[in-house]
Amino acid sequence: MALFGRMKIQTFGRIGISILVATTVLVLGTTYLSIREVRSIDATWAAYNTRIAYKRDLHTSLQNDLGYRGPLHIVQKAIATQSAFDISLLQNKLQKIEDTLTLYGHTNPTEIETAALRQIQNMVDGHLFALNAVETNSERAATALAFDVTPALNALITLDKELTLMRENAVQQVSNATQKTQWIMASLGGSAAFLLGAIVSIFSGLFRWRIIEPLTQLSGTMETLAAGHYGIGIPFADQSDELGMMSRNIETFRDHALAREQAEKKWRHLAEELSIAKAETQATLARAEESEARYRHLAQHDDLTGLANRALFHYRLYEAIAVAKRTRLSGAILILDLDRFKDINDTLGHPAGDELLRQVGERLGQQARETDTVARLGGDEFAIIATHIDRIEGVGTVAEKIIAQFSKPFDLHGTPVNIGTSVGISTFPSPGYSDQEYLKHADIALYRAKSEGRGTWRHYNTTLDEEMHDKKNLERDLREAIAQDALEIHYQPQIDVKSGTLNGVECFVRWNHLTRGYVNPEDFITLSESSGLIHSLGEWILKAVCKQIKMWEGQGLPAIRFAVTMSAHQLKHYDFPNMLERTIEAQGLKADRLELEITEGTATRHNLDDVLNTLHTIKSKGVYISVDDFGSGYSALNRLKNLPIDKVKIDRCFTKTMCQNPYDAEVVRSIIRLAKSLGMTVVAEGIETVAQVDQLISEGCSVMQGDYFGQPVAPDPFYQSFLKTT
Repeated sequence: MALFGRMKIQTFGRIGISILVATTVLVLGTTYLSIREVRSIDATWAAYNTRIAYKRDLHTSLQNDLGYRGPLHIVQKAIATQSAFDISLLQNKLQKIEDTLTLYGHTNPTEIETAALRQIQNMVDGHLFALNAVETNSERAATALAFDVTPALNALITLDKELTLMRENAVQQVSNATQKTQWIMASLGGSAAFLLGAIVSIFSGLFRWRIIEPLTQLSGTMETLAAGHYGIGIPFADQSDELGMMSRNIETFRDHALAREQAEKKWRHLAEELSIAKAETQATLARAEESEARYRHLAQHDDLTGLANRALFHYRLYEAIAVAKRTRLSGAILILDLDRFKDINDTLGHPAGDELLRQVGERLGQQARETDTVARLGGDEFAIIATHIDRIEGVGTVAEKIIAQFSKPFDLHGTPVNIGTSVGISTFPSPGYSDQEYLKHADIALYRAKSEGRGTWRHYNTTLDEEMHDKKNLERDLREAIAQDALEIHYQPQIDVKSGTLNGVECFVRWNHLTRGYVNPEDFITLSESSGLIHSLGEWILKAVCKQIKMWEGQGLPAIRFAVTMSAHQLKHYDFPNMLERTIEAQGLKADRLELEITEGTATRHNLDDVLNTLHTIKSKGVYISVDDFGSGYSALNRLKNLPIDKVKIDRCFTKTMCQNPYDAEVVRSIIRLAKSLGMTVVAEGIETVAQVDQLISEGCSVMQGDYFGQPVAPDPFYQSFLKTT
C-alpha cells in the first residue's frame, strides 16, 4: 500500500512533472510565438520608420532648398525688373515636372521618393540658375523661376496615402497579435488550471502586464495618431527593450507626422504664393509681348500716318525686287510729294499740316492694293511699291488716279484746302540696278514732273538720268564758280523821267560758264535754292556789289541806291542780318546805299515771324526794302501795311500790256495810288516803248526801269554810260 502510495505518488509526480514540463514548454512556445510576433510588428514599424526617414529627407530638401531660399521673393524680384520671359519655356518646364511625377506614380514607394528627390533637386538647380540669370539681367533665362509645385505636392499626398496604409496594416498586425496571444493564454489557463493555476496566473498576469496591456495601449495610441491627433505622448518610449524600441518608432512617426503636417501647411501657403506669382509673371510676359509688338510696329511705321516708314519701305522694296525677278512680273515705285505743303504749315500752322499728312496717307491707302506698300519717307514725301504688274502702262493709270484724288479739297478742321501732287515712277526689275538706284530713278522722274508744271507724272528713262547728271555737274560747277569768284554782276539803271537823272540801280548776277556760255539766271538761281547754295551765292553777290559801290564812290558816285534781290531762303537764315551788317561794314559803306528786294510772294506768302523779324532788323540798320514784281499777288495788297517796305516795283506783266489792255492799265493805276497813299516810292519795270513812258507819267509814276533806258550790263559799260556823265 505504501509502495502503491509511493508508486502513486511517483506516478502523480511524474504526471505532474510531465504536466509541468508540458506547461513550461507550452508557455515557452507561446512566449516565443508572442516574442516573434512582437519582433514581426517591430520590423514592420522599423520599415515604416525607414519610409518616414525618406519622407523626412524629402520635406527637408523641399523646405531647405526652396522654402528657406525664398522663391516668392525671387519671383517678385524678377517681376520688378520687368524681365522678358518666354512662356513656351515655362510651360515646357511645368510639363516636364508633371510628366516625371506621373511616370513614377505607379512604381514602388522607394523609387517614387528617390525620383521626387531627384526632381526637386533639379528644380532647385534650375531655381538657383534662374536667380543668377535675374541678377545678371539675362533675358529669357529667368523663366525657370516660375514653376508650379502642385505636382510635387500631389506626389507627397500620394506618399502620405501609402504611409497611412502601412500604419493601418501595422495597427492591424498589433491587434491580430494581441488576439492570438489572448487565445493562447486562454488555452493555457484551461489546460493547466488545476495544477499550475498560481503559476499560470502569475505568468498570465506578467504576460498581460508586460505584453498585452502595453500592446493594447500602443494600439490605442496608434488609433489616436491615425485620427490625426499628434499632440499625445507615447508610452514606454524610455524603455530599452523591444517594446521601448517599438514605442520610439511610433514616437518617430508622430514627430514626422507633425513635421509633415507643418510642411504641408507651408507648402500649401507656398503653392498659393507661387500660383499668384505665376499669374503675375504670365501677366508681365503678356504685357512684355504686347510692348514688344507695339515697339516693333513703331520701329517700322510712321507714328503720324501709320504708314510704313523709310526702313520698312526699303525692306519691302528689297523683297518686291526679289519676287519680281523670281516670278518675272514687273513692279514699280511711285514717289510723290505735296505742292504748296510749306504754305499750309506757314499759314494754318503745323497741327493743320499734320492733319493734312494723315488725310493724304488715308487717300493713298485707298488707292493701293493689298499687295502694295504705302510709305511715308519723311516730310511731305510719300512712296508706293506696286507689285505683280502685268502691263507697265497700268502704273500711269494708278498715278493719274492719285493725282485726281489730290485735286479734291482736304478738310482741315473745317477749312477746305486745295493742294496738288506730282508723281515720279520707276519700274523694276532691270539688270544691274539696286533698290537704291530704283528709288533714285523715281526721284529723277518726280523732279521732271515738278519742273514741267506739277500736277502730272513722269516715267523714268535714260534721258531723265542724263538730265539729272547734267544738273549735278552744273551744281558742282556753280559751287566752284562761287568759290573762285567766277560770277559777274550786271547793272541796270532806274531813271527818274521827270528830271532825267539816275534814281537807282538794280544788280543782276550773271554766270559765264567756261563751256556752256552764259547760263540762264533763273536756272542756276533755282538750282542754288534746291541745292542749298543760295546762302553762299547771296553772300557772294552782296560782297561783290558792296565792293563795286565802294570803288565807284572813290570815282565820285552820287548818293544812289543799289538794289539786290533776296530770296525767302536767305531771309529765313538765322545769320543773314549779321552777315549783311558785316559785309557793309567791311567796305566802309553807309547802310542806306543798299536796297534789298523781295518778291511779292516772299512778302505775302512767306510772312512768317522769323521773316518779318528779319525785315524789321534790316530796316532798323538803315537798309532800304522794296517789293519786286508787285501786282501778281493783288489779293494780298492789304498785307503791305504790316511790312517795313520803302518801295514797290510794278510787275512787267502789267506794264507790258497796259497800253492795249484797260484791265492792266487799271491795275497799274491802283498800285500807284495805293503805294503813294502808304508813302511808298513806285518803280515801273519792263519799260520798252515811249507809249509806256507817257502813260506811266500820266498815271503819276516817274521812276522807270527797262530796256528802253538800258539793259543790264557789266560794271565798265555801265560806268561809262550812266555814272561817268552823272
